[in-house]
Amino acid sequence: MAVAIPASGGVVAVEMPPEAPELALDTNYQWYLALQLDGALTPASPFVDGWVKRIEPTQEIALALAQGNDLSTIETLGANGIWYDTAAQIASLAQTQDDETIANQWFELLEAVGLADIAAAPIVM
Repeated sequence: MAVAIPASGGVVAVEMPPEAPELALDTNYQWYLALQLDGALTPASPFVDGWVKRIEPTQEIALALAQGNDLSTIETLGANGIWYDTAAQIASLAQTQDDETIANQWFELLEAVGLADIAAAPIVM
């Protein structure tokens, strides 16, 4: 799957394509994202990787998700270690709302994982 990166840079959201198979519950999956330089992948291409695991939501998480995309939902997800959904939801709010509380939450989330340097970068979704 190719993802277009804007020339201006920023924090880019990457979603699984709709035709991708559903992840199995309680299974760890490793993902990779490599940068094509000059239109080609090489052994020297910069890349990042990570792990994701689909879980069965607890009643608390399911209730928070049913309430929608707000700060209390984000706090519940974060408190339960649901990193990707926490990051995606707070990025969505930060992109659409000019709110100091949301901006501070975004900064604190990124700072907690050593990414404070990119907190001011534009969010591209």
